[in-house]
Amino acid sequence: MITPDDEQLAAIALAEVNTPTLAITEQFFAVHCLADEPIACVWHERDCHWVYLRLDGESYYWVVRIEQEKDGRFGPTWGFYSAHANVYAAIRSQSVPAVEISEALSLVPTDENEKGALMPGGRRSYGEHRWCFQPSVPDCLDFETKIRHLLEELPADKVQSLPEDCSVSINVAYYEYQAVPGGWHLDAGIIQQLAELGVDLDVDLYVGGPDLPE
Repeated sequence: MITPDDEQLAAIALAEVNTPTLAITEQFFAVHCLADEPIACVWHERDCHWVYLRLDGESYYWVVRIEQEKDGRFGPTWGFYSAHANVYAAIRSQSVPAVEISEALSLVPTDENEKGALMPGGRRSYGEHRWCFQPSVPDCLDFETKIRHLLEELPADKVQSLPEDCSVSINVAYYEYQAVPGGWHLDAGIIQQLAELGVDLDVDLYVGGPDLPE
């Protein structure tokens, strides 16, 4: 059987939310609603397909897992909430401009601010040069996937060769559903890569959302 395309997979996920076949879907959407533009992304891994759905008023996501069933049709086999993780590398310096950091790392930053430039709102200015880089994967994906891709894209040798004035860190803002706290996980490979980079890891945790019904 031909695997459905992303649009068809998204339609299967939306149908599951509108007419639940899984008890967990019904329980979760008893207190949640989809956003006006619900499809965040469709992600594929081996024979599984994951549709990430945006929720009204919440930062975290609902994910519908879609697989081929015994009768050959594709359908939802599970659903779960997924935290939103804003993961990025940040480099700050008093003397090295962002453009020079980009050249040293051979990377185009996601965001950059020069020392002395006005901050949003125009009342204060940046007291240092700032360079930020996010992994090149969909923004809705989980923390572990994002940090793994980020560490693969950052050239460790070039990061370590930056001038001493450059302060490097990996930053995470983690938005979790309070009713089903799952936390996050770093495998041995990620820990080794962090150690090789020699950078700080800073994680800010935010929780919210309504209670699930009994």
